Amino acid sequence: MGDVAQLGKELEEEVEELLREEKERTFSWVEEFNINMWKFREVNPVIMRSLEDELDLSNWEPIAETLGLTNSQIERCQRSNAFTHTVFTTMEECPHFQDLTVKRFLKTLLEHNRRDILSKLEKFVRLKPRSDAAKTFTLSIQRDPQVLVVESSLGSVDGKQSGFRAKVLLIHAQDTREDALQLASQLRNPMEGKRLYVLLLQESKNTQVKSSLRCDPWNSIHKWFMKVDAVVPVLSPQFLRQIQNRDFSRESEWEKRYNRFAYSMMLDQYVEYGSKNRFCRAVCPARFLEEVSQNELVKLSGLFKYHWNCSSEEELRECAKTLYSGAKEWREMRRNLKENRHRMTSDCRSP
Repeated sequence: MGDVAQLGKELEEEVEELLREEKERTFSWVEEFNINMWKFREVNPVIMRSLEDELDLSNWEPIAETLGLTNSQIERCQRSNAFTHTVFTTMEECPHFQDLTVKRFLKTLLEHNRRDILSKLEKFVRLKPRSDAAKTFTLSIQRDPQVLVVESSLGSVDGKQSGFRAKVLLIHAQDTREDALQLASQLRNPMEGKRLYVLLLQESKNTQVKSSLRCDPWNSIHKWFMKVDAVVPVLSPQFLRQIQNRDFSRESEWEKRYNRFAYSMMLDQYVEYGSKNRFCRAVCPARFLEEVSQNELVKLSGLFKYHWNCSSEEELRECAKTLYSGAKEWREMRRNLKENRHRMTSDCRSP
């Protein structure tokens, strides 16, 4: 009994020591982030989503009050299904918060003893302003620099610059693994001179892709998602279950997470562009066409309603043409949107 009591006392002392160390932590790195909160939010959506997940309603109320939100604004945010996200959006749209910095926000979290959030940021990521791009910021992961920029190879062939080449992200479930590999091979071979770069996730042979997924899958997938011209989901019963979180098998856990994450980003983009599908180009093997077509999600979804039969050579050729021509239109549209936003921002700031 004496040994047990002694062990219990030692454990208690260790816990107290850890709590004391945690309380004394200063998080000095916060001082380095005197950068605009909303520019940071635009460039680092993955970090912001993580913050939104961590900050629940009960903890957000006093933090929102400290930052300067009024009671009516807080009540309005509470009526939404995504309280924290709505708080950020409300603040971003309000002139009063335009100069809010990441530093001030993080210090407010410290004032409210949300050290748990800062500890997670400090443990898993190292945030740094980019010195080579004015007014933009990136998330720098603590890993070898050579795996940070896998997208640099998206526009080249064997390290050499090529002509225009559409870039697509191909996602699938295990029940269409062979179909996806065959589809990737077919799309990569020039069809009528139209070049396509196909990025796979789990099935990728690219060592940089593998390393990035191993070190930091979510930021890597988000980065690639923002770089490609289209996402090509291979529709199947298992894939549809995965993105609806209805696949309860214990196999391919990472595959399920990757597919759900990609699907959530596709939905966000679909809503952002006024419920117009400008980015998703779904395909389906012939053996699943009937079952997939009867799926309620497919029948109601603007993303999947129209899909090509990837078992048909003719439809595959049509799909490749659409991917190629759509890539040019997509890049032109994004370029115009960026220019318009820049023009509007300049007009708003001019006296």
